[in-house]
Amino acid sequence: MASVKIKNINKSFGTVRVLESINLDIEDGEFLILVGPSGCGKTTLLRIIAGLEYQDEGQIIIDDRSVDNQLPKQRNIAMVFQSYALYPHMTVAENIAVPENMRRLNAWQRLPVVGRFIPGTAAVKAEIQQNVIEVSKSLGIEHLLKRKPKQLSGGQSQRVALGRAIIRRPKAFLMDEPLSNLDAKLRVETRAELTQLHRRLRATFIYVTHDQTEALTMADRVAVIIGGQLLQVGTPKEVYGDPQRLDVAEFIGTPKINVLPGIANSKGLIESAQMVIPLKTNLASGEEIKMAIRPESLEVTDNSEEPQWRGKVRHIEYLGSSRLAYIGVQGLSQQIIITFNSNNLRFNINDLIGIRPIVNHIFLFDEKGRRIKPVIEQERDLKYE
Repeated sequence: MASVKIKNINKSFGTVRVLESINLDIEDGEFLILVGPSGCGKTTLLRIIAGLEYQDEGQIIIDDRSVDNQLPKQRNIAMVFQSYALYPHMTVAENIAVPENMRRLNAWQRLPVVGRFIPGTAAVKAEIQQNVIEVSKSLGIEHLLKRKPKQLSGGQSQRVALGRAIIRRPKAFLMDEPLSNLDAKLRVETRAELTQLHRRLRATFIYVTHDQTEALTMADRVAVIIGGQLLQVGTPKEVYGDPQRLDVAEFIGTPKINVLPGIANSKGLIESAQMVIPLKTNLASGEEIKMAIRPESLEVTDNSEEPQWRGKVRHIEYLGSSRLAYIGVQGLSQQIIITFNSNNLRFNINDLIGIRPIVNHIFLFDEKGRRIKPVIEQERDLKYE
């Protein structure tokens, strides 16, 4: 396997800038997921790594060697496409064997009649067939080897495409939204299977998706790309729990994070909708900021004398083990979303309740979406008074 280094990659299609100064080091054996909204440039970056697209500027280094002048087949990288790209006239075994046949047999040896009479062909084909069996067993599809693609389910087709990639023993695996064609139940099962497969292979996986759930549950590290820019790279816990940009905070997390307006008062504390938040900053009095608060970081308060936002429950969504409540707060144009355990329901639609954020779970951002760190002088600064 190999490390992959992306150095200052820029790419434009005509006048449209698709990728801007992308720098990223992917370690040998790492499962890295490129995540971002549709059209952000993540698939273009994957295709540049594979050699299917060429960058305008920058360098791709695989296993400490530049591959910018190499064709896709010379880079020894396997790519699993969203559509799986299986040959419909071939069996599963034949589909998996395609890369090895192309690599180890010449044009004459691949001919169905002539090839069998060329010395050495039978031995190579026997080795390839044995490799196909081993790969299929590792993926649990050995019973499907004689079937054609039209006889397979979506999950089975996805495993065949993976098998065709694995048999090459490439330096890295590139995957372009491989689970997007699966139904919800199968997608959950296949996420776990892919993660376990990565641990068995100890291979370098570079995976593209717009599904943040896939990114948070599968990746060793997540690289968030929005608008052609790499905004943050980190573990799932870091990206979710410590976003460095407002765009990242808004994109990562379901349900979407609450973003509320705030303003610094004369003491440097933040005020929002007539409540003072005990977070001190170095902002000048009157300077506006944005507060981002995840729905699970809001609590319902029973004591109406405590600092809180008062609001009416507009809507409640049942999600099985949890529920979402949409609260209309006076002084705020948008509703606040909170999440809570279904067994702890203490209010109903149209009830007036008090809510407030857990102070050390609030993210502050300036007008350009950059993270602002609060000044914490004493532990009491994190408590409502």
